Amino acid sequence: MKYACSNCNTAFYGDDLEQCPRCSSKKISMLYVTPKEGEASAAPVKHEEGACSKCGGKEFEFIWRRREKVCKKCGEIFPARRNR
Repeated sequence: MKYACSNCNTAFYGDDLEQCPRCSSKKISMLYVTPKEGEASAAPVKHEEGACSKCGGKEFEFIWRRREKVCKKCGEIFPARRNR
């Protein structure tokens, strides 16, 4: 079962809890978990060298001022490699 604390807004799992494990408040409510929420993505992403670790995209926008690269597919930000 998944619960949420009304006092500190923490979500946590447990069985028959009477108080929040973080703040010990008794103001907790039970949340319903839908099957889609708990499942992982249907197809695992194969990671290739130079590909995005989140979505597998291979196109990046480089921001040299901040030494970052941004995946054009999902928007994930990675540190750019330094050339020596």
